[in-house]
Amino acid sequence: MILESLELENFRQFIGTNTIHFSDAPKKTTIIFGGNGRGKTGIYRAVMFCLFGERKLAQDDQKGNILLVNTTAVRQNANIGTVSAKVTLTFTHDDCRFIVKREIKAAWNQDRQMEDEHEGAVSLIVEDRNGNSKPVEAQKDIKERINSIIHERVKEYFLFDGEKMEMLTRADGEQQKAIGKAVKQILGFDSLKIAIDSFEQVRKGFAKDCERNATGNLMKYHVEKGDLEEENNKLSARIIEIDNEETKTQDRKVKLELQLKRFEGVREKMEELAQLEADIKNMEHDLDTQRGALTTRIKSLVPYLCFDVIKSAYAYIGQKKRNKEIPSTIRAELIEELLEKHECICGRPIADHSDEFDRLQRWQTDIREKQSIDDAAYALWHQLDKFQKIVEERTESYSTLMTYSNTEIKIRNATDKRNKIFEEIEGSEGSDREDLVTLPGQLKKCEEHIDDLRLEKKSIASDMEKNGNRIKALGELIQKEEREKNLRGVNEKRRDLAEETKNILEEVQRDYISDIRKKVSEATTNNLRSFLDESSKDFFTRIEVDDKCALQIFDRHDTHFLGDISAGQRQLLSLAFVTALAQTASGDRLFYMPLFMDTPFGRLSLDHRLNLIHRIPELCAQWILLATDTELRREEAEKIKETQSLGYFYHLVSTDDGSTRIERVDGDNAMKLLRQGKEVKA
Repeated sequence: MILESLELENFRQFIGTNTIHFSDAPKKTTIIFGGNGRGKTGIYRAVMFCLFGERKLAQDDQKGNILLVNTTAVRQNANIGTVSAKVTLTFTHDDCRFIVKREIKAAWNQDRQMEDEHEGAVSLIVEDRNGNSKPVEAQKDIKERINSIIHERVKEYFLFDGEKMEMLTRADGEQQKAIGKAVKQILGFDSLKIAIDSFEQVRKGFAKDCERNATGNLMKYHVEKGDLEEENNKLSARIIEIDNEETKTQDRKVKLELQLKRFEGVREKMEELAQLEADIKNMEHDLDTQRGALTTRIKSLVPYLCFDVIKSAYAYIGQKKRNKEIPSTIRAELIEELLEKHECICGRPIADHSDEFDRLQRWQTDIREKQSIDDAAYALWHQLDKFQKIVEERTESYSTLMTYSNTEIKIRNATDKRNKIFEEIEGSEGSDREDLVTLPGQLKKCEEHIDDLRLEKKSIASDMEKNGNRIKALGELIQKEEREKNLRGVNEKRRDLAEETKNILEEVQRDYISDIRKKVSEATTNNLRSFLDESSKDFFTRIEVDDKCALQIFDRHDTHFLGDISAGQRQLLSLAFVTALAQTASGDRLFYMPLFMDTPFGRLSLDHRLNLIHRIPELCAQWILLATDTELRREEAEKIKETQSLGYFYHLVSTDDGSTRIERVDGDNAMKLLRQGKEVKA
């Protein structure tokens, strides 16, 4: 399958008609360059929609409805009626040209865009090598024809989003199971399985015909053989059930392990939180006890409400007494005597209304007021002294009150601290406190269940092997009995030939699968090494494809650690796996399938990017890159120029109405644009 062109009409961000031509050998790389939101994923979406009628991509799982018709075009034609979005994809395969066109309609209704929710009307025209065109009419036939070229089950292997491609290497059991099926289809395992099953059905048919004429021991052998074959079929079905159950339990185990791993970051906080909550609970219990004791002493505690003020006043007046400021050293009676005698304390006469006489009168007034205050303060001091003695006699009640108050303060402080820790935990992953307690137990149950399933599977395999040996022996007894009774007719010979053919195919299948697994493992290992920088090559020793066609990566200690590799490493491993599948499926020749990558380098270092730019064109027939200015910069531009693999370069340009126009850029200007790393607006 070699892509020739993609034509978009009013599809997603692209208003009007826009066309992309894809380059082929020897310049295999087509770059579609633009900023975020300009429509790179829209181009990838258009290919998937045109081929398979899919409105959503794998990364759209959490999104709502996806609109495919350009909204600006729909609004501009709101009064006219429906607007169509059309995608036409032209490609070649096996010396034929295929033109697939799919259309979907939308209309503006009550301030809302309404789209047809179906796959969209599709048409297919096939041109043979002589230029003769033939339309494929029925949608069912169109789907079958496209799936015969690139099956929708394996499309993610050659048309994928770089940010999501690490899904191919996840440790998730269901994911690996689906990948295993796709790998078997790519590498032809399904064809062998179909052939084996077909010969088994033929054998059973002839065996039934032979059994009708059997008597005596021959009948006995037939019945026993049939019963054992039926038992083995049931055991095989049980093994499938066990595999499914083990896959689900393994998925559950992986999730629990991830949760526990996330909990490690908050475990200490959880322990501190648990201790605080226990302390708060104990303090609240103490507070209830103290509250009960206070109810019987509440009246005696009233003085304590102002005890601090009383102590302060007593100390203040006492200090005044010690300083001889209370009582006053000059009494009002002395001033009155001087005023009556009209003479100073020294004996000098003082006349009425003189300045001296007026000053003595004012002084007399001030002293009388101060003397009154002094007398009151002195009396208060005596009362406060008595009051303090009374309060000191009730120290037990006061102590209970202070303890109660201190306990309340401690509870408030502990609660504030608990709430702060709780907020920190709530902001962390894996913060379910109940899970922290129950997860280890759940994980242990999963591990025990997996062990039980594996033991059961091992026991079943042993039983099936015993049954198989007995079935083989019965088959030999049946043939011997038939020869002795001269019952070797056409049906018997056909039965034996079908069984022999089936056995040979099963042996071929085992050898083929073993050989293919080895080849894919070696190719994946070699490809990953060619993608990695020198410092990263030591983090693994080899890649293996297991018996379920799932990937395992091994470290220098021969321990597999697929679940622990980073997203960037997953991305590189997925690419290594995909290209290894392509190499193996094509017999180590160039695999004629496009590698269509959206956001290809998002999580990769510069060295890894440069290695991919150099290596990928050597492994595939076409490489279509949908990249942003953060992924393709000056360094990447120089590497692309060095490889001389760039054919076509397209720039996604923003228009004034918010849509996007596709502009083809020649080689020199493309290099300048990449070196600048800037998006241009029309």
